[in-house]
Amino acid sequence: MTIDTLTKPTARRLFGNPDSSPIEAFHFEADADNSVKLNRNTVTLLLSKSGSFTLDPDEQILRSGGGDEGLAVLFQHHVFAQMLEPFRPGLHPAIRQFLSGNDDLPVFEPALPKNLATQLFEDMSSPPLSGPALPFYFEAKIKELIAFGCFGEGEVRGEFFCTRQKRICMDRIAKAMEYLKTHLDEPLDLQRVADEAGCSSSYLSRTFSASTGFTLSQYFRKCRIEKAAELLVTGRYTVSEAAIEVGYNSLSHFSKAFQKEKGVLPSRFEAA
Repeated sequence: MTIDTLTKPTARRLFGNPDSSPIEAFHFEADADNSVKLNRNTVTLLLSKSGSFTLDPDEQILRSGGGDEGLAVLFQHHVFAQMLEPFRPGLHPAIRQFLSGNDDLPVFEPALPKNLATQLFEDMSSPPLSGPALPFYFEAKIKELIAFGCFGEGEVRGEFFCTRQKRICMDRIAKAMEYLKTHLDEPLDLQRVADEAGCSSSYLSRTFSASTGFTLSQYFRKCRIEKAAELLVTGRYTVSEAAIEVGYNSLSHFSKAFQKEKGVLPSRFEAA
């Protein structure tokens, strides 16, 4: 079995049977929150028509939001490898990397020419055939997707979806960090930080903690105290002034936070 069924709404199955088919295809329909659960034995080719998709690496769930539309073709790991191994020299570098042994859950989004991607999407989401001929039709279209999306050194560029998700995640974390560092004198507004990073607050909180080892509030406090310490060592700021500069209206709260981060009270740090 290549996928596990989730509670609805799930992506619409176009092709394949979860109990017997080594290849399956799903349609993520527009104006609906669709999802498909993957497992470690699944290789997925993603054809996105509009919007963006997210992959939860912990739950191994590929999700679309309202307005997103696309196709996901799922292969059993050994079937995908057997199909492409004989053609390894001509494959896209990311596919060769996978065949050589990639530990990530492989979801690959080929960067197809727009007209080709649109045509393939239409052909697969609304097949002109039905009945016994349908499996032959889908097998042909899936091979067409592989032919155009998985070969070539540079003509068609793509990357592992997981790799792209990690890159996007790190970009969002960097944006969040930069925003926090430039708004130390303001209260922490998680939704505002998430908006600046371009993601949901729950996603940002989860990925920020997983990547940095700090919660957003812990990181924000650390940045505030580091800045306050810099101000104190100049000798031009009193403890109260430094506290106000980094957004603390309560001197006692500032002192507790400072001692937690630096191990000494700000008055002793100032004197040192």
